[in-house]
Amino acid sequence: MLAIDAVGVAKAYLDDAFRPIPVIKDLSFSVADGEFVSIVGPSGCGKSTMFNMIAGLLEPTAGTISVLGESVTGPSPHLGYMMQKDLLLPWRTVAENIELGLEVKGQTRRERRAVSLDYLSRFNMSEFADAMPETLSGGMRQRVALMRTLAMEPEVVLLDEPFSALDYQTRLVLEDEILSILTDLGKSAILITHDIGEAVAMSDRVLVVAKRPTYVKADIPVGLVREYGTTTQARAASEYPAVFSQIWDLLDVQMSRR
Repeated sequence: MLAIDAVGVAKAYLDDAFRPIPVIKDLSFSVADGEFVSIVGPSGCGKSTMFNMIAGLLEPTAGTISVLGESVTGPSPHLGYMMQKDLLLPWRTVAENIELGLEVKGQTRRERRAVSLDYLSRFNMSEFADAMPETLSGGMRQRVALMRTLAMEPEVVLLDEPFSALDYQTRLVLEDEILSILTDLGKSAILITHDIGEAVAMSDRVLVVAKRPTYVKADIPVGLVREYGTTTQARAASEYPAVFSQIWDLLDVQMSRR
């Protein structure tokens, strides 16, 4: 069964004169169970709109989206959505932030704490369970945001540029940590990123999308991290420059036609 299957998806908004402005047109792609797929494209091409439709936060103008075989008609318990900003609540401890969704679901404090401590252990952050968000580094805050997402046990995780505000060394460490955790848990994932190198190093496939109205311009198989073990080794692979150039050329062509 496919984790995500989008067929002929379109989205248009109305301007002040009620004329439709197409943002996405005839968007079709799929993500297999356990697959990590990245989406890259020019700024403002509608990638976040795409994510919001997959998450059930926006309704497509046309087409269908299904998650694990179920049509998306609203927010799905099968999906976890990690945004660019960590959005940690400053008055809650690290553990309490991780437990937020579980608390809303009605789990007991003991049940919630068992889950948060398990994830803190997985990310080697057990000693920060009672820390406040303001005491954490940017990378640690993003780890907590991911733990909060995973605590809800989604089968599919949407990652909306989660590394963009981090320094390069922290990004490299987090790339491997997140991939390792997602793989161990058997999750499928889609990453939105402007960083071509990041997409190539982390992904099984990279979808290159065109400028508005957006569609999938190319579907490029990669899989370097599966073959070489880490994102750093993937970047050092002999195949890496060619894949990077292939994606850049596709982006460069569409940007040069503005």
